[in-house]
Amino acid sequence: FWPIGEISEATLQEYIGTLEPFIGKGLTQPEPRLTRLYSDIGVAPHIVGYTGFIPAEEIDSYLADGYRGDEQVGLVGVERWGEEYLNGERGGILTVVGPSGEFISTVQEISPKQARSVYTSLELDYQAAVEQALAQAILTLPAGVSSGAVVVMDVNSGAIRAMASYPTYNPNVFDLAQPDADVNLGQLFNDPTRPLFNRAAQGAYPAGSLFKIVTMTAGLNSGLYTPQSLYTSTGSWNVLGDNFIKTDWLETGHGTVSLADALVVSCNSCFYDVAYNLDLQDPYFFPNVAKSFGLGNITGLQGVREAAGLIPDPDWKIGNVGEGWANGDAVNMGIGQGFVQVTPLQMTTIFSAIANGGIVYQPTLVDRIGEGGGAPVETLQPRISSELPIRAEDLGIIRDSLWKVANSSPNGTASLVLADMSIPTAGKTGTAEAPPNAPHAWYGGYAPAGPFTNSDGIVITEPEIAVVVIVENGGQGSEVAAPIFRRVIELYYGIQPVTPYPWGG
Repeated sequence: FWPIGEISEATLQEYIGTLEPFIGKGLTQPEPRLTRLYSDIGVAPHIVGYTGFIPAEEIDSYLADGYRGDEQVGLVGVERWGEEYLNGERGGILTVVGPSGEFISTVQEISPKQARSVYTSLELDYQAAVEQALAQAILTLPAGVSSGAVVVMDVNSGAIRAMASYPTYNPNVFDLAQPDADVNLGQLFNDPTRPLFNRAAQGAYPAGSLFKIVTMTAGLNSGLYTPQSLYTSTGSWNVLGDNFIKTDWLETGHGTVSLADALVVSCNSCFYDVAYNLDLQDPYFFPNVAKSFGLGNITGLQGVREAAGLIPDPDWKIGNVGEGWANGDAVNMGIGQGFVQVTPLQMTTIFSAIANGGIVYQPTLVDRIGEGGGAPVETLQPRISSELPIRAEDLGIIRDSLWKVANSSPNGTASLVLADMSIPTAGKTGTAEAPPNAPHAWYGGYAPAGPFTNSDGIVITEPEIAVVVIVENGGQGSEVAAPIFRRVIELYYGIQPVTPYPWGG
């Protein structure tokens, strides 16, 4: 037989009469494929990953584990994490034969063990809808905006319900049996937009005003501040001197506000002042509080490569920059700028913990491992990483401020976008400077943030999901990231029709 191509069963049945005179000796049975069969729309490629031939630098390790060396294995993502479950175990018979080849005896016989399935925590349709919502938003935003990420986490377990990164790719391109596979792979690896890069977990960015939650917590824990501590915002802050004047996003200032209200209106100068005074008391105190939130370290999400981000302190700066720590370093950190770097995944764990009462769960992507080879089903249980360094009464104040961000008009920085939602939410806007380009647009929050009756008539009284959105160089968090957050929440709860994006997407 000389195969000339493949067609579907439906096409074959439709055109069999036309094709038969040209088939020659008949139709062949399709060859077994060595690669995965991914969905046509390529859902969750940054999580599932892809397979390929064993890399040359790892061949000895695989051979030691019983591989022949010509297999295709998981190279990235859950495919790589779950390789030991997905590959099964080869069986074999060890026999003794005589000099003439006659059988003498069987020394040992091992039966093969079937592969096991790995089930993720993702909800497939929802994952696809979130990916589409993110792509639609970015593709319809003004020119210059080309990338972003969304993470959705179950606040009571750490299970990831959706994780989207854009630009994305179709994992079927790694099927080497496809025509022009080498060309397609070359284009993918050399694409300047880096579609293989998982911005949700590998992207490290200045946190912008999302970080003010950390700054407020440090201030409250220090004993220098209470939620009612007052600050008068005039629009600028010059404590570091006239050569280092810093400004509020609201040029006229916010007037006299409490620390709790400063979080609602996102008053920069108030948090400059908090960070400055914390640094005067102890330059390590503020960075250590930030690290106790889990920042500056990977979350431990299985199957996904992560960036650790960065929380600077005096030791880090002298060792990496060659300069001593300055008050200005702490001041910049007060609004999530300067050397601060966080990932969307890290920030999602923080909003999840705020929503559930302070428990930081290790995020998870694997729900269970199926039975096979004599092994039973294994269900992965939630794992607690730590607890937020926040007293219960202070956490309540922060939650109230986050609710006002989304619902208190006109002061809440996201109230114009979120206050009319049928599902009450809470969250925080962020606009992180990224010179010389436009700022990154952030929004992080959770839902529901109050009693809500779902489509089944069940009243939900406690938060269920935390969502973090970032749009690289997207501009204002309230104008760009908050509408995407709204869409993601509406999709989760089946609200139809979804709210159009303000920019027309």
